[in-house]
Amino acid sequence: MQDELGRIIALDEKKKELQDRLKEVNEERREVEQAILHHFESTGISRVSMDGVTVHLARRISAKPRDGDTYRITKIFMDHGMLDMLRVHSNTLSSMAREHMEDADGGTLPPELWDALEVDEIYQVRTRKG
Repeated sequence: MQDELGRIIALDEKKKELQDRLKEVNEERREVEQAILHHFESTGISRVSMDGVTVHLARRISAKPRDGDTYRITKIFMDHGMLDMLRVHSNTLSSMAREHMEDADGGTLPPELWDALEVDEIYQVRTRKG
């Protein structure tokens, strides 16, 4: 039992050290990512390959009720007969906003719903092998 106690203590210490190191790596990555985003934006580049890895931009759409006004969103859904949307999750709102933005016909959402959403377009740098 003494061995297990000593081992759990050592493993918890190691885990804490690794978590601290991961925080440092993530912070450094955020700084480098900002520099890459700026470079990609200023040059119009969206991906670059190096050493068998492609560094590329990934776009994410995030939508939520403007000013947290879920009542307004609910009322708009009701007014448009979209009753199945009354318990909508933020991921669903984001998906609806993304589809609206990508629709070649100018959008699929009622204008008042679009106005009731706060939509953010977030770009991230990702990597993939190949």
